[in-house]
Amino acid sequence: MTPHYGRWYQEFAEFERQRGPLSLTYHTGFPKQLSPDKVLRLLKEYLITDDFKFVFLYGSKKPHSDIDLFVVRDNTPEGYNIDDGVVDIFQMTPNSFNNFLKFNDYVVQNILNSGELILGDPRELNRLLKTTGSVSLEEQVKHHSFMSEEVASYAQIAEKNGVAHVRKANADGTSTFLRPMPGAAR
Repeated sequence: MTPHYGRWYQEFAEFERQRGPLSLTYHTGFPKQLSPDKVLRLLKEYLITDDFKFVFLYGSKKPHSDIDLFVVRDNTPEGYNIDDGVVDIFQMTPNSFNNFLKFNDYVVQNILNSGELILGDPRELNRLLKTTGSVSLEEQVKHHSFMSEEVASYAQIAEKNGVAHVRKANADGTSTFLRPMPGAAR
């Protein structure tokens, strides 16, 4: 390989190292061709694990848009968001997922209603869905009010800093802003 092409190769490799697998391909406009197997391979590369309880593909699912994934798994630092412009991975633990269902959380409900279950036991999911809205209506209203205020504050922080953020989903159904994602400028 000539030094000229070697330098290009190094720059391309560094771009993918910083932004994730296949990011160069997707940032240049090639459409994404997604199958459940490809989604799982991509997740394993991003998260360096395969301990998924449930994986949902949601969002627009258009070939030139980002890939929106919702992951429920045991070994996540109590839930966080990864968004690099190519892949948006929203994660939470099974305990947090159960609590968000109990509060009939609109974000989780939107994912479940519009998304496609890529991995996980549909019978287990149906069993969990029966707990949806199992807390009092007053508690659900408090939860939604809190979440709305929190999402608005995240939007203000993101707009001010121009970066994507890590968001912690707590086991009680609340969530907490953690820190800016390094290198995740919007």
